Amino acid sequence: MLLHSGQRSLTEKDACWLGKLKVMWEEDPDPGFVPPKSFREYLARYPDGMREAVEVVARRLGLDLSDDDMNDMAQDLIVMFLDFAATGLEDIFDMYPCRPPMRPWGCQSEQFREYVTLRVMAGMLAMIHTNPTGMDDFGECLGF
Repeated sequence: MLLHSGQRSLTEKDACWLGKLKVMWEEDPDPGFVPPKSFREYLARYPDGMREAVEVVARRLGLDLSDDDMNDMAQDLIVMFLDFAATGLEDIFDMYPCRPPMRPWGCQSEQFREYVTLRVMAGMLAMIHTNPTGMDDFGECLGF
């Protein structure tokens, strides 16, 4: 631990070490969480997961999307991610085990939801940027 102005604070190295010892800084809302191994498993376990992630991303990006627009975007992303897996490009969950946690001492279920949200954000932005004319509502929300 480092001393700053007479106070103790944790370095990231200390936090990682404590995380390896399974020290929890907050109560895990889903103890024993095991992340899905594939996108298809994710869809089976969390049928509304993509729609919920689209809503979170829309809010973060400041998009004013209707419920129908968010439903459409979620369906388009599901098709895109399934196509990625079917063509051998990537199942979006293949890389999750390699991703360093944002907060090593945090809850695994929350970190997984954040991972999904980041992948959905990347997918939404890619869809908007590659076809802004076909997605007028989305493009207008971003100023395209």
